[in-house]
Amino acid sequence: MTTAYLEGLLDEGWSGAATDIGVGFVGAMLIRSGFDSLRYDLLGAGDPPPEFTARLELTRWIAAMAHRVF
Repeated sequence: MTTAYLEGLLDEGWSGAATDIGVGFVGAMLIRSGFDSLRYDLLGAGDPPPEFTARLELTRWIAAMAHRVF
């Protein structure tokens, strides 16, 4: 998942550990997108529309990634 990101950093001269990239990338994704991906305006609207279900699946995937890293 972070291979291209790591390659870009290495191209720019970064010399840290690859594990730091994974932790930082997933941590940033959790903070930035993990909680913002849900459409809170669609809660309580009866049966969830497809866009809510898709966003919920994204949030679950992000949380699972963070759980593996942290």
